Amino acid sequence: MTSQRMLLTVAPVALCVLLIGCNDSGSGATSSSAAGGGKTASSFVIDGKKDAGCPEAILQEAGIVGRGPFGHGIDIKQVYMDNDDKVLYLFLRTTPSIAQRYNERRSSGSLVDLYVDTDNDPATGCKDYDLFGYGPISGFERKIVVPLGVVAGYKLGEGSYESYFITCDIQQPTAGGQWENVPGTGGPSGGWTPDNIKDSDEGVEMVISLETLNIPPGGTIRILLKEQADPFVKESCNVVIYRMRKP
Repeated sequence: MTSQRMLLTVAPVALCVLLIGCNDSGSGATSSSAAGGGKTASSFVIDGKKDAGCPEAILQEAGIVGRGPFGHGIDIKQVYMDNDDKVLYLFLRTTPSIAQRYNERRSSGSLVDLYVDTDNDPATGCKDYDLFGYGPISGFERKIVVPLGVVAGYKLGEGSYESYFITCDIQQPTAGGQWENVPGTGGPSGGWTPDNIKDSDEGVEMVISLETLNIPPGGTIRILLKEQADPFVKESCNVVIYRMRKP
């Protein structure tokens, strides 16, 4: 991907998450919880499709073509970003879709990691965190992790079932140089999809509370996006500067 409007960089890594639960629910399932902890009211309708009023893409694909040598990753083609006074909005256009990838692979995995520098200041936040081939990174206060889970179980009279779900974890750096979930947040282990993140045949749409991210409306943030399609090429990472819109 390349940045359409702002700054860009590059690099790689891999993360694979297996989440097994016992509730029958796949794409489009709803819950009273939300990405970032608690249901978040916002001006965006989250249905897995790009919001019609969202500005142009802030990132376009450049280096990564297809799905990488593993043949089972999800390639992020475009990234759209917006906000209101409550949430940060993200839409990731993907190939294949989450459902297509699940139907092909029947496995858990990970879509993307987003490292957020909430004040655009490299002197605050994590210090020299080793992002494998990308090198050490500093200044990021939040990490948005989007794992893909598999849920399986058994229904009396119907037999066994299996489906997938997508969720979102919001993390912060620890004193020991690792990452942990922000208190009150964290994705489900029971197989449901939070109201604030949905997938469709177009991609993945999500909103995350500005309060959870600790981002003020009108502030400027720096985001490092690391897609998981091919973790061993530099183009799997991009950095963009985004100025929060004042609603």
